[in-house]
Amino acid sequence: MTGRRLDLSQVVYFASQYLVSFLSQNSDDVVWDDSVSVARWLPPLLEYVKLNFDGACFWEGQELGVGVCARGASGECLAWLAKRVDRMGNCELVEALAARDVVLLALHKRWRSIIVEGDCATLIPKILSPGDDYSVVGPISLDIRSLSSRFHACVFQFVKRSCNTIAHALAKPACGFCR
Repeated sequence: MTGRRLDLSQVVYFASQYLVSFLSQNSDDVVWDDSVSVARWLPPLLEYVKLNFDGACFWEGQELGVGVCARGASGECLAWLAKRVDRMGNCELVEALAARDVVLLALHKRWRSIIVEGDCATLIPKILSPGDDYSVVGPISLDIRSLSSRFHACVFQFVKRSCNTIAHALAKPACGFCR
């Protein structure tokens, strides 16, 4: 930080988000207590833009859509994206494409410090892992890590669906676009 004093609620928010991220990566040894975790969307610190993403899959992977929403510290929508994705049969792959769209949007907008949130519990650890990923999303995870190095600060976090409702609401109707 730049020597500014932070509001206590901002410190608590940041700490709780890092805890959620840690727990999602170490869930084998941890018992989840839903009363402690964040259950609603919270705005980012002033220097950050928060981007939520979601990939929606319907009809056994036949209808796929991506939803992205970027918001500032006061919760205002700075940008959004909703698009249909061609059939690929893998919902995690659609989530990975949505995560890459988030990073590309942030680069296009020239935002320097971002927080990226998604509700795919398997994808966020793959993006955060520095090791090789030989899964179907591996090349996209690698691309996301490479692109994210262009930011001053870039944080990836797993959140519950209840914290990701706007991105999901954008992804769901996108499945039917451009038929």
